[in-house]
Amino acid sequence: MPTSLEDLNSFNAQYQQYIKCNSSNSPPPCSSTVTTNCCDRSLYTTGNIRATMASITDKQNNVFRDLDASGNSMYSTFQSNEKIRADLDKKLRELYELDGSSVNDFKSQYDSVMYISILFTILATLILYFTFTQL
Repeated sequence: MPTSLEDLNSFNAQYQQYIKCNSSNSPPPCSSTVTTNCCDRSLYTTGNIRATMASITDKQNNVFRDLDASGNSMYSTFQSNEKIRADLDKKLRELYELDGSSVNDFKSQYDSVMYISILFTILATLILYFTFTQL
């Protein structure tokens, strides 16, 4: 990755030199006598800029390809974790007897059978009581 950053910095330096040297008030071209505030046109030749941009683009494509591959790997891991999580949630619901667990369903079914048995017992007792008191 540092190479890509170095390439980007190199391109930025070349582009700044290009803008500086092609402006309306550009400094004169560099010569052996003038070394400060001059335009060194060798830094921003078209071939040099294109090669730098091609290098940056290739490195970015490689990074994006690697990110895509790791993203697919993370997504498949996420999907398998979701399945494991759903199974774990189901088991914990049973363990803690939360709403929707089969333990609660069986418990409510058992309670209803007990209440109905109590009601039938009361009804049978009342029928016997009235049968023996009315005769």
